Amino acid sequence: MGVPLATVIEDYELTNRYRRPVPFLFGPDTSEEVAFILLSAQPKYLEAALQEIDRAFGSFQAFLEQRLGVDDAARARLIEMLTEPNPEGNPE
Repeated sequence: MGVPLATVIEDYELTNRYRRPVPFLFGPDTSEEVAFILLSAQPKYLEAALQEIDRAFGSFQAFLEQRLGVDDAARARLIEMLTEPNPEGNPE
C-alpha cells in the first residue's frame, strides 16, 4: 500500500497495546497466559509472512493482484481506507 515496512510493523505492534479483552473466544479452561499468546501481535510472524509473499510472488503488489485479484481501483480504495496521509507531506 506504499507504507514503509517499519511503519507497518509499528502499527501492527499497537495491537498489543490496544487489545480488548475477548475471553469469549476461548473456553473456560484456557489460561490467561495462553489467551495472551494467541492474541498477541508478534512482529516476527508478520515479517515471516511478508518475506514468504515476496519469495512466492516477487512483491506484495503481485500477491494482491495474482492471489487476491486486487486491481488498481481496489488497491486505491484500500489505500484510502487503511492509511492516513503523512502529516509532513513527505513520502516515508
